[in-house]
Amino acid sequence: MPFSPARDMSDSQPQVRDAVQAAMHEQREHGRRTTAAPGPGQVTPAGLHTELALAREEIKDLKRERDRLRERVRLSLGAELDDVGRRQLVERIRQLEQQNTELRHELSEARDRLTDSERRLQEAEDDLTAARASLRRAMRAVPSK
Repeated sequence: MPFSPARDMSDSQPQVRDAVQAAMHEQREHGRRTTAAPGPGQVTPAGLHTELALAREEIKDLKRERDRLRERVRLSLGAELDDVGRRQLVERIRQLEQQNTELRHELSEARDRLTDSERRLQEAEDDLTAARASLRRAMRAVPSK
């Protein structure tokens, strides 16, 4: 993936952005200067090899500089994200612990209500069973006509 200063740098890192822009400007001003193409009689294989070697060295230098700048941006942004991330994580952990405590309390209350409801249900079933038995006895006691 090619390096794009506009994409890889945020406004939160003005020093890095300014340094990269200054380096880009300096390369434009003092970088490799192109000269008029020599005529066909002036080009020699040795000259072409020299130009190729110089171009390769310049490319290597530019790649090293790009990698160095990319690393500086990565470290700077990473440090910034780590700091923000820690604060947010600590706050989120605090919120989750509070929510966990509240949910445990609600669970305890729900269990108490369930136990009470089960007790009342059992009492109601016992009362119903007793009422049915009493009704049966009363029906047997009434003479049939």
